[in-house]
Amino acid sequence: MTQKPANVLQKCRRAEFDEDPLLSSAGEAMRNDLTVLFEHPEVFSRTLLTEGLGYEIPWTSVRYKQDGRTGTGLVISGARRGDNWDLSQDIVVFDSWLGEIGTFITLKADKDMVEFSVTLPGFGPRQPKKPVLLREYAQALEAWMTSPRFQDEWLEHNDKGTMPQTFIELCFGTDRRRGLVIAGDRLPSGEWNFDGDLVLLYPSGFEQPQNVWNASKVEVLFDGDQSRVIR
Repeated sequence: MTQKPANVLQKCRRAEFDEDPLLSSAGEAMRNDLTVLFEHPEVFSRTLLTEGLGYEIPWTSVRYKQDGRTGTGLVISGARRGDNWDLSQDIVVFDSWLGEIGTFITLKADKDMVEFSVTLPGFGPRQPKKPVLLREYAQALEAWMTSPRFQDEWLEHNDKGTMPQTFIELCFGTDRRRGLVIAGDRLPSGEWNFDGDLVLLYPSGFEQPQNVWNASKVEVLFDGDQSRVIR
């Protein structure tokens, strides 16, 4: 069995859509890199110490050369100088094209070549602490449970005895919206289609249709005992 040379990039399966000719901008390519990052099992432990990453701290992509190999990566941690990462210090990046699921690598300032590539604006202020999110979730669920109309509309498309339990956050630039999914498009599996149209019930009791496919960030905050970043 022939082995690939160590300095040849292995493409992550999730990064294959980066070859799509419709992805014409570096910003679109970075969004795809973020999709791969959020699928990685170490994403939260790796980003935990960088408070505000993706929010007050914008996502930044760099080009690098290490041990004769060139690539691009999303900056995960390091020192900052003002509003930018300090590339005169060591940084950690995530390269979605290395390995099967992407790889975290440390770039040494005194050894590796690093230069800025693309920066995407952050999503604004970070989410509230979990107790606040749980309270919002409970308020939205209470609004549903006290509305005969909401329950009747739910039963038209869902089994009797069930209730909505998917509480999500959508970002449209710096505009953040959190609510309980009470209607919308579904996948053949029965799961909500987060590339379609959904109706959110806000903690205030106000309902609003959402074009989720147009959101810059989609995160499932609570879905039973599950939570996950969609993109």
